[in-house]
Amino acid sequence: MTLLRCKFEPGAMAHEVAIFVMGVDGELESWADPRDIKVEDKATGSGFVPVRLISEDLSKDRVLVELPVEVVMGSRRIWVPLASVRR
Repeated sequence: MTLLRCKFEPGAMAHEVAIFVMGVDGELESWADPRDIKVEDKATGSGFVPVRLISEDLSKDRVLVELPVEVVMGSRRIWVPLASVRR
């Protein structure tokens, strides 16, 4: 399982949480099922969300991942820094 570091907070609906992930071009917002979040620190809202690893570009220290849900302004697939991913 591939996990992506994220920040999270309660979503608009009880069955979701808003997640914030750092892409290579800046922070992006998406949603996830709260049961999927692997909480690291509840007080700061930091943790990990499961993603699907699509591709790696090790020459640029980045990976292409697919999020559980589309980001607010884009697609489900985003490039993220390699350091943001835990396998």
